[in-house]
Amino acid sequence: MNNKIFRILCLLLVLTAVVSCRESADYPTDAKYLPVKLKGSSKWSIINLENGETVVKDAFEMAPSAVVDDMFYVADSLGRISYYNIANPTTAINKEPYGSATLFNQGRAIVSRPGTSLIIIDPTGKEVAQLSPALDRATMFTRSRAIVHSDNGRYGYIDLQGDSVTPVDMSYAAQFLYDDYAVTSRSASATDSVIGITAIDNKGRELFSVSNADYNLITPYFTGGVLPLTKAGTDSLVFLDSGGHEVENPVAAPKAIKDAGYKDGAQTRAGYYLALKGDRMGMVDKDNKVMIDFKYEALVDLSATRYVGRTDSICVLLDEKGKRVGKLEFTDFVTVNYNNFAVRGFVDTAVLAANLLQMFNDRHACGATKGSTLMDLNSLIGNDPAPFVGVKLLPQMMGPLAVVYNFEGDIARLVPGDEGSLPTPQFNLDDKVESVAMSYDLHQCPDATLQEMVKLLESALGTAGFVLDSNNIFRSESGTAVTMGYSNGVFNLRYYMNAQQAAPLPRTSRP
Repeated sequence: MNNKIFRILCLLLVLTAVVSCRESADYPTDAKYLPVKLKGSSKWSIINLENGETVVKDAFEMAPSAVVDDMFYVADSLGRISYYNIANPTTAINKEPYGSATLFNQGRAIVSRPGTSLIIIDPTGKEVAQLSPALDRATMFTRSRAIVHSDNGRYGYIDLQGDSVTPVDMSYAAQFLYDDYAVTSRSASATDSVIGITAIDNKGRELFSVSNADYNLITPYFTGGVLPLTKAGTDSLVFLDSGGHEVENPVAAPKAIKDAGYKDGAQTRAGYYLALKGDRMGMVDKDNKVMIDFKYEALVDLSATRYVGRTDSICVLLDEKGKRVGKLEFTDFVTVNYNNFAVRGFVDTAVLAANLLQMFNDRHACGATKGSTLMDLNSLIGNDPAPFVGVKLLPQMMGPLAVVYNFEGDIARLVPGDEGSLPTPQFNLDDKVESVAMSYDLHQCPDATLQEMVKLLESALGTAGFVLDSNNIFRSESGTAVTMGYSNGVFNLRYYMNAQQAAPLPRTSRP
């Protein structure tokens, strides 16, 4: 990652997530362990932040999530999720993988399982509650609350037992992240010219409401008991307390910090200041005493006493006085993503549909175009034609997407040998591609997921150059065509090089 971008991200993390200088109980989550990629390794490990030593080394191909409440998850290559406890970091607590999941916090996580509503689980994997079927996604729990989203596009909050704290009728809702107050909006739609900014407490009670005609949000989070905003039409920074009154900035930088003239500076959760001097970052206290020397390209605070310093793409663990913690060096690490959420079903169909749309347009599909021959795809067949004699289909896996190239004739044929010798197999290198079939195995999802995939793609096929002709066949001016359907839990799309050959695919729900 570009070092300049990395420094900016570090400061944004501080600005948006770490401006309260009260006790460590105000941290939204704990920070005792850190997933890292050790220097010289392609795999992921987890280190103990107390001593900087490895808890588990080079154990994961995919990046683990942040470790919260001693719990973390790891996705496999298909995106299927398994949870682990740091006490037994290589044995999953769930026998069957989840489709999507939130981080654990306060002993709860929200997951999706095939064919059911979203589910709240405890650290043993036991089901605590099943959410309403009308809810299609939910965030992780922070301060005992999770945001839920409904099929009709509205938001609300639930508690750790899955009970409603507010009606699901808001057009926007932010997490209770650093205070027991949150920002919401109940405007009729996102296109309203005047939007109400409503603050609520942890029990869902309204505290105050202002209009975006008067104020603009900087961040949707209360920190230190106040909400920072700007006056509408100006750059004037103001702070509203929980009663909606304008107050002084409770975390304003002291005179010593202002007079130091740093390029950028932001207060950490421990009450120190990460600052940029020239092109290097360091940390100072309120009296501008240097705590961590200005020698790092980037600094990230993990807790009140632990920081990551990065120089020349190498990261080290530091304490609040800049002293190295442990001897390990690493090249990447994972912090808490508070926007982490679970979606109903096994996949995020919007993401899946978007990925699929990148695989074709009106002129090509998965690398094949009109007139493409086996010669053009010879890298997919190897050197032995024997397995392809009498075969017209050439299957390939592209991640979770199964792709099958269908040729006009056989991919290989037997050529008569000399008198007394056996026929020899030979590739038909001038054989043309007739169609390309693409399939996603979604048998672990409810039929509604397959139907949603078709609906999303149908609404977006115009961007790929196709229009609906008839009988669920989409044709392009280039003479190609696409049909879609599903059967036995598998989503199917077929791309025809010649639209005249196109035939509709069945859309069959499972019994």
